Amino acid sequence: MLGAVIGDLAAWTYEHDRTRFWSHLVSEGAKVSEFGLSVLTTAALIATDPNMSRDKVADFTRRSFQNINKDAVDLSSQAFGWTTLQECNYQSMMFGIEILRMATCSFFNVLQNEMYFGPAWDKEEGYTRMFLSQIVTLLRQGETKDEMYKELGLVFNGCRKEWNWQEENGILSYLLRAWDAFYRAFDFTSAIHNTMKMNGDRHLMGAFTGAIASAMYGCRYNLVKKKYQKKESDSPYVYMTWPKALMRDYHDAMRFIENKAVKERVFFPKDNAMTDVELHSWQDVENPFVEEVIDEKKKRILLYAFEPDWDNRYGFYWENGWFYIYRSGLLLLRFQLKLMPDKTYRIFHLQKSEVSQANVGAMYEALSSLRWNS
Repeated sequence: MLGAVIGDLAAWTYEHDRTRFWSHLVSEGAKVSEFGLSVLTTAALIATDPNMSRDKVADFTRRSFQNINKDAVDLSSQAFGWTTLQECNYQSMMFGIEILRMATCSFFNVLQNEMYFGPAWDKEEGYTRMFLSQIVTLLRQGETKDEMYKELGLVFNGCRKEWNWQEENGILSYLLRAWDAFYRAFDFTSAIHNTMKMNGDRHLMGAFTGAIASAMYGCRYNLVKKKYQKKESDSPYVYMTWPKALMRDYHDAMRFIENKAVKERVFFPKDNAMTDVELHSWQDVENPFVEEVIDEKKKRILLYAFEPDWDNRYGFYWENGWFYIYRSGLLLLRFQLKLMPDKTYRIFHLQKSEVSQANVGAMYEALSSLRWNS
């Protein structure tokens, strides 16, 4: 769920520091809105007491929204009115706060308390809160985009095909825009870039998109395409930096979210691999691994992968149905697994990139690092 906070910060940066946005997503002076604050507040609440009563939850949350440092948080006029007067017409702002709170609860596997903001939930809002939690949960388990789209069912698919979600400002339309930005993306950064080009509340859409995209890609690094690099020698990946004011006030909540994501990681995500994000051409190569039997245990090892080091220089990451092999920022090979009648898997669709170092030998080196036969 840190991706949701980054998406919110990126919206602030897009509106106030456009040049910095394209190259780094988040500027030093970026502030979260009520949407990023909702994620951080909910994480802090769960860290304090995940079984807190409804009244205490309401009090904890209101105090968090009222006691803000304006160097770190920039609430909208609607949210500010709610925190001071405790009055509000429950439109997208309040529903967005609540939906992100619930998605954060799902992220921590915590039972969602009764709604304490008091909005009158209708079908659209109900579907949105269900869809976002479902998307984040299943993508974190390794589902592909197309598998996820099928899993969301007829309501989501029907709305996407029949609604004017590109222009409407209902809460479900915002989620549909976030899904579209993610579906067309090839990493976390490009998903956020796609979102900021859309109409509407960019803070809400950025938080939705960030939550979704980070579930598949991770958000440790900002992967920068060449056209956004200032110099030819610039690195294509930049460690995601946080505004100092935000770190000062919400460090514990952010670390709590990060520790949960690391502890329950199912696969090694693309953005953690520090490879480039340019367009590659892929060529089928002869596959010497067609008889390699991969059971569920080996598949889990392959998905989980590892951080490359001096002894294991080739790494794997999982992205949208493909395993990729890389070394020192270079993308070399990719392949898929095919499910067999006996419920084991075989390696197929082995392909190499146009990089000169791409060869089957890299596959042998990478697989040996997994030590699944020891």
